[in-house]
Amino acid sequence: MSKAMKTAIIQQVTETLDGHESVVFVNPGRMTVHETEHLRSRFRSEGVQFLHLRNRLAFVALEKVGMSGVEAVVSGPAGVAFGGEGAIAISKIVVEEAKTIKNLEVLGAFMDGEVLDKDGVTQLSKMPGRKELQAMVLQGFFGPVSDFASSMDNLLSEVHGLVDALAEKGEAES
Repeated sequence: MSKAMKTAIIQQVTETLDGHESVVFVNPGRMTVHETEHLRSRFRSEGVQFLHLRNRLAFVALEKVGMSGVEAVVSGPAGVAFGGEGAIAISKIVVEEAKTIKNLEVLGAFMDGEVLDKDGVTQLSKMPGRKELQAMVLQGFFGPVSDFASSMDNLLSEVHGLVDALAEKGEAES
């Protein structure tokens, strides 16, 4: 490959990765075509982009966007997954798919200025994602309101029951 071609690829990858703070690295080298297509379609459904590049070109592009030190976790063929809701969402997908796709190897990730190894990606996949955090916040906000409404409903039901009991007692006495 000519130097001009490599430079163009690096520039394109740099522009593509610019603005993304986190990426996840996998080794899709031994996967079948069917497994690769399944992984790519899963990524697409979550808004994640996936690039499979030569390592040296990827390292140069990642260095240009401020993601340095990934050489520690990436050796051999590697794919870069980025976008979507970030590294947590991507790690959830990758770890879940690695359970069914035996040839999918999780290599590591880059998130918040740190390089994470395979165990770091596994731990990252166990963290609550954006949707889970939003649900927790909404539950925290609406939980007390819901409890109050439930308490008021129970109180009104109790008062209704007492009124009915008094009415029945009054009818029995007369």
